[in-house]
Amino acid sequence: MGYMASANANKIAEMEQLEQSQVDDFIDNLQLTETEKAELEAE
Repeated sequence: MGYMASANANKIAEMEQLEQSQVDDFIDNLQLTETEKAELEAE
């Protein structure tokens, strides 16, 4: 029981890290899009 619980906790921690990196990528893409939009409007 103790082993399974810690294994599950590790899986959850891994998933949270993965989700956070996906969120970071999404935010980076969003910022890039905003920058591109500003450049297009400036032309």
